[in-house]
Amino acid sequence: MSDRLYFLLGDLLANIGMGMLVGWSVTTTIPPSWGMLPGMLLGMLLGMLISLLLLLPLVILLGAMEVMIPTMLTAMLAGMGISMAHTMGHLPPDSELITGGGVGLLTLLFTWAMQYHLQGEQHHG
Repeated sequence: MSDRLYFLLGDLLANIGMGMLVGWSVTTTIPPSWGMLPGMLLGMLLGMLISLLLLLPLVILLGAMEVMIPTMLTAMLAGMGISMAHTMGHLPPDSELITGGGVGLLTLLFTWAMQYHLQGEQHHG
């Protein structure tokens, strides 16, 4: 059970941290004067690049199958959504970390729910 808690907390911290990092990165990289579409595309690409760079250490610590889909999805969604809100002027100042962390949490909960729905409850031992 102790290793289960390690992986649960690891997944949680990895996704929230990924969302926060991508949120901060897109708001510091993409100028607010850009349009929504170029900002969204660059935000998605930046999120994917960041997730690819951080994937190796996360895979070593948490395992490939557990961390790849949620963190890459978090990075893409946070990159697109936060950059769109940023370029449209709908993102409150200094809220990119909270917004990115929220995206990471919601993405992780979504992937857990879909896994449970597709596989059902797993009984061990």
